[in-house]
Amino acid sequence: MESIELLLVCNDARMMDEHDLLDGSYGNREDLPFEIDSEFGVNSDRLATLLTDGGYDFFHYIGHATEDGLCCPDDDLDVRTLESVDLGVFFLNACRSYEQGLALTRRGAFGGVSTYADVINEDAVTAGETIARLLNRGFPLRGALEIARENAMLGDQYLIVGDGSTDIAQSDGGAPMLVEIETRDGDGFDFSVTSYSTKEFKLGTTTASPIDSVSDCHLTPGHTPRLPIETTELQEYLTWTELPVVVDGEFHWNDGIGTSVLE
Repeated sequence: MESIELLLVCNDARMMDEHDLLDGSYGNREDLPFEIDSEFGVNSDRLATLLTDGGYDFFHYIGHATEDGLCCPDDDLDVRTLESVDLGVFFLNACRSYEQGLALTRRGAFGGVSTYADVINEDAVTAGETIARLLNRGFPLRGALEIARENAMLGDQYLIVGDGSTDIAQSDGGAPMLVEIETRDGDGFDFSVTSYSTKEFKLGTTTASPIDSVSDCHLTPGHTPRLPIETTELQEYLTWTELPVVVDGEFHWNDGIGTSVLE
């Protein structure tokens, strides 16, 4: 199996927390080989070389940007000055990075996430970790951004540039899904899922629930109606799945930790 090559560039020491979180978010699936290159304080010439010759599947930039370029210790790198880039997907987690993201797509990148306004550092860290973990789980760019906006208190500063259906990894066991659980009055829960189409699981893919009492079959992308499920059955399901889960409106990562999201 070929590995997925990721480049993390951190050009702002104040955002090291995001880099440290990302280092544990990408490549934390044992069945999915990642090769992660991390670089810090990258100057403009080095960054240009990485973008044009690196051949990375995913580029995650942490730092600052202006309409004139990505900020580097020596000077800004204006992507528009590059003839081409050898790059798949990108996430420019920097203020006002839209023009640079647009330039990446026009020079060869499939698509990515950029911003068109200022972003508070703390919000940028949350955005970076959330989107990284969703991409790692096989969600497409558009789905990852949608979930992050609804569940990580992101504003509308982030937007898709290029192909929003692009992904960097394949999900386990079918189309990527977000599980939604609501506590019922009395015993048990209401259960529903939202599925997202990808390059592999295209529009119109049939998605079925593995839960016996939730006899649902729907077309992806789609949102299923809420159906009742008993606590023991839900606990069993969550023990064997690592899908992100929203419980009573609160977002959780169900990273192979059994049923603690219900506690």
